[in-house]
Amino acid sequence: MQASPQVQVDNRWSLWGQWLAMITMTLDHGVRFWPGLWPDLAWVSSSFGRVAFPLFAFMVAWHGTFNTRDPLHQSSRILLIGLLAQLPFVLLPRSTPTEIWDLNVCFTLAAGLALSEYVIRVAHQWRRLPIMSACQLVAMLAALVFLGPLMDYGMIGIVVLIVMRLGLLGLRDGHKAQAGLLLLVPVIAGLLNSSVMAKSITVATCVVLILIAWRLGGHIPKPQWRVPRWLWRSWYPLHLALLAVVSHIPAWMA
Repeated sequence: MQASPQVQVDNRWSLWGQWLAMITMTLDHGVRFWPGLWPDLAWVSSSFGRVAFPLFAFMVAWHGTFNTRDPLHQSSRILLIGLLAQLPFVLLPRSTPTEIWDLNVCFTLAAGLALSEYVIRVAHQWRRLPIMSACQLVAMLAALVFLGPLMDYGMIGIVVLIVMRLGLLGLRDGHKAQAGLLLLVPVIAGLLNSSVMAKSITVATCVVLILIAWRLGGHIPKPQWRVPRWLWRSWYPLHLALLAVVSHIPAWMA
């Protein structure tokens, strides 16, 4: 799936987005799991840390819409990163024993992208195969209900990415009503957090991303240093592995 020739897409914003997403995610996790930082620096997680997920989700939706022929292949790459990160993810300190069964955020992103692609395909075949399309839609809803509680950010995180993707697709194809779905993104994303500060940062991040999308990337200068591809793909499992080791050092030394 590629952008139509009439649409001029500028991807330079995402080069900045990669740096910002990595930094804010690392700050969030570092404050949570580095010994001695929580809860004194909890405000870092509730402010800077709330930028990371909507930014990651939007970049996944953006590239899945404008820069790839096969969003399902992109979803499988994200899923692979999630599989590599799952062991260090479950080794991080947990507040309850049942949390070891939780799945990390890469599973959320992969599921959101894959389900958005299936929604698009079902919509395209609805008139030709209404019964099959209805069955597929029910299956997708069942998958969403089943998978949501198991994943980081839950069902709302998956829905946010689906709505982002559908809105960007409408923007790409010139369907204004469908593009208007982007306006729902801050509303839905606001449900991801409980505190006023966290909600405000998440919503503000989504609003900025929508403005970027409405100009199809805008005219943002290219960063002098790009995130190396190997670092971008490995940073999530690597930094979780480091934090998993560091977080257990006080118990080992006791």
